[in-house]
Amino acid sequence: MWDVTFWEHCRYCGDADQALLKEIQAALFPVVSGDDNDKRALNRLCDALPMWCHISNQNEVFLTTDANFSKTTKLPQLLKLGAGRVCVPGEV
Repeated sequence: MWDVTFWEHCRYCGDADQALLKEIQAALFPVVSGDDNDKRALNRLCDALPMWCHISNQNEVFLTTDANFSKTTKLPQLLKLGAGRVCVPGEV
């Protein structure tokens, strides 16, 4: 991810990590238009990666102000992947 991250702070992924990220992306963004630009794709990736970190590190509470994570069509899928609790700041 050129120009997005600091390489010395990155965690390199294996096949299982990549599969989990794809499942998270599919849960959060089930429909992606064919005319998607780089900025929108990067935005979706930057939404999915924090959840990937949360699940991979087996954290208990995912704190976010992004309502996309709590939608009734998406939350059950994220919970199946191991998201645990998904909360907004006032709920903790």
